[in-house]
Formats: sequence, structure tokens, C-alpha cells
Amino acid sequence: MSDPYTPLFKDILLSSVWAESSDTRIVWIAMMALAGPDGYVPGTVTGIANAARVGVEATRAALAVLEAPDPESRTPDHDGRRIERVERGWVLLNYVAHRKRAQEAARRFKKTQAMRKLRARSVDTRGQSVVENAPTQTETQTQTPPQKEGSPLPPRVGVPCPCGDEARPGHPQGWCDYRCALPVVPPGDGLRPLAPEPATGSPAVWFTLDGWEPTRELRSDAALAGVPPEVFEARLADLRNGPIGGRRGVIDRNAYVRTQFPKWRAWYEEQRAREQSKPPGRVLPPPEPIRPRRKERDHAVRWGYDIDAIFDAVNAEGWVASKGAEGARQEAQRRMAAAAKAGRQGPEAVP
Repeated sequence: MSDPYTPLFKDILLSSVWAESSDTRIVWIAMMALAGPDGYVPGTVTGIANAARVGVEATRAALAVLEAPDPESRTPDHDGRRIERVERGWVLLNYVAHRKRAQEAARRFKKTQAMRKLRARSVDTRGQSVVENAPTQTETQTQTPPQKEGSPLPPRVGVPCPCGDEARPGHPQGWCDYRCALPVVPPGDGLRPLAPEPATGSPAVWFTLDGWEPTRELRSDAALAGVPPEVFEARLADLRNGPIGGRRGVIDRNAYVRTQFPKWRAWYEEQRAREQSKPPGRVLPPPEPIRPRRKERDHAVRWGYDIDAIFDAVNAEGWVASKGAEGARQEAQRRMAAAAKAGRQGPEAVP
């Protein structure tokens, strides 16, 4: 079994726990280092104090701060508490969530590295296949099919090369075969095959819509085919993201896009029919206003501010309707923290 570890994210420097005393921060880091896979920290106050190299009384005060609610905490779960006392120790309340966050980040990094290696390997494989599988001039001549008796045509070794690429690896000078029509993958790009540049007199083969823009006539044909302009632009954007024409490519990109009009129109009509067949949504009742909880009232009594006035103001300003009950409660807790801070600083600090 591997040694357990605790993920420590850099945004801890922006959290509310970092605004506490140095003893509280050291005790918190020490408990995270001692936590097991489920966030359980066994021990006593004296044991935690010895592990953190902090005095016993300072450790007891730090544990009280970590067990208390924190209205300024970014995590609304457990009212901002960070630890909870259990039998024979404590439990870090948000430990499992932060560990899953670290595992997800590691999983994304491994996937990125694997895809990068796969793309590099595919480029190397394609570059070798062109050199290894291309026949030489001698092999091409030896593989000439036998001429049937009585055939008026002479045996053909090939046809005059239309691409003119005699410098291509393994290319028979003056002759070519089906390999000249295959797309060439340049070094460093294993994602999208590119067509070889055609010589004068040979038709161009396109595999993408890069550098192509629709003409006014093509837009008019799309409207006549029943494709709205916004649907035309959206489908055209999707078409630009990938190859076109399969392995053979296309010669006329305008004609290829024009062949997509019936399919685009069918998709548009199907989507519009689904939207029209949806039953009308039911009218929701007005949201219920939020009320202070018992722990929040205890916090108000401790710091001496009017919590009912804060919640009435939040409800009157429409926070529940715009941000939901949870967002309205977070706004109320933010105002509670401001009121408690003003109470700690004295009446003269209240604006």
C-alpha cells in the first residue's frame, strides 16, 4: 500500500483560514498531513500539539476555531466548519472532496500526455509507411500484369506522372501509381491529412474547408433549399472542424457544401418539430424567503448584530429569485461577517 498523502492547492493562500493566526494555520496543515484516506485524524490535543510543534493551549484554541462555523468560507457545506470531533480523533470535513479534485487533475494530465505520445507515434508510423511501402521502379516493372492474348493494348507499366513529384521517396521517375493520389502527412501534424499540391493541369483535391468562404450565390441556394441563414452558418462552422470527403477528398467545395443542404434542412425541421411538441412549462410558485438558522442566530448573539434585519434586506432585494436560496444565504452570511467584523472593531467603525 502506498503512503497516504494530502493534496494542497495553492488557492489555500486566498482562503479564510489563511487569515487566522499562525498557530491555527500550522495546526491545520499538520492535521492535513496526518489525515488518512478518509480524512480521519486520530489523536488527542496533546498529540496534535506535539506534531505541530505548538503549545497545548494554542492548539486547543486553534481546534476551537477550526470546529466553529465560518461565514466567510468559500465552501458552504457544514456552515464553513473544517473539522469535526469524533471518537478518538477528528475528521476533516472537506478532505474527500479535495482529494477527488486532485485525482481529477492528475487524470486529465495523464490523458493529455497519452494523447501527445499517440499523436507523435502516429506521425512517425505514417512517415515510415510511405518510405517502406513505396515500390521502386524495378518492382513496378516486375509487377506488370501479363497481357491477354489478342489484346490490342500493349502492357502498361504506369501512366505519365501528373503530380511531377519525382523527389518523393520511392517515387518512380516519370511514372506513378495509386500512391500519388494518397494524402501526404507533413512532419509534426498527425491530426489532419493534407492533399499534395497538384501540378498544372491536374484537378485539386480538398480535404478541409480551410481558406474557403461561401459565395453569395451559395447562400442564396441555401435559402432556396429551406436552410435559414443562422442554420447555414452553424452547420458550416461544424463542417470546418473536421475533414470533408473522406479519404478521397472533394474537387469542388461549393458543390460539396451544396449537397449538404437537404440534410441540414431535415435536421432543422426535426429540431423545430421537437420544440413545438414540447408541453408548455408549468408556472413555478414564487420563491420562499430564507430565514436565519439556529447557528446563525447564535453567531449574531455572540457578535451583537441584528440578524433579522440582514435576512429581511436580502429577501427584499430579490436575492432568492435571482441567485436561488443558496446564493441568497451566502449573501446573508457575507453581510453577517461584515457586521461581526464591525462589532469587533467597535461602534465607531460602523459607517
